[in-house]
Amino acid sequence: IYNTGTINNTNSGVGCNGIFGGNNPDMLEVDVIGNIIYDVYENGIEGKFKTVKDNLIKNTGIKTDTHPTPSIEGIWCNGENYINNTIINPKGVGLRIISTSDGISNKTIKGNRIIKGVNTSSENGIELNANNQYKSNYFFHYKF
Repeated sequence: IYNTGTINNTNSGVGCNGIFGGNNPDMLEVDVIGNIIYDVYENGIEGKFKTVKDNLIKNTGIKTDTHPTPSIEGIWCNGENYINNTIINPKGVGLRIISTSDGISNKTIKGNRIIKGVNTSSENGIELNANNQYKSNYFFHYKF
């Protein structure tokens, strides 16, 4: 999946995710595994998936100067398992996990590699948002 948003004439990057699953509880039965996603105007992967695993995501949040969007993460989800993903040069946080009103629990986060580029607006590799209180972990910073 690549270049999502390039034909968008709305002057907005909203709705230009690589993979979007929304926040429907039925999405917790869906796994997102083994995708290659690059050069997207918004998030690489966004939604409430059961497992997000073995994905390669590169260059998210591109063209925010002409197509602004608040969602510029590599992965922005509130599912269950985040395993062995490689995220390169996200404009925002590499992996942002958001919670519902009951907070963040029973998540598996392991083996993810986040390589940050010079255009990154956040220093956080992984960020957990539990009831609007962020818990951040800076994992790796690399200048291309």
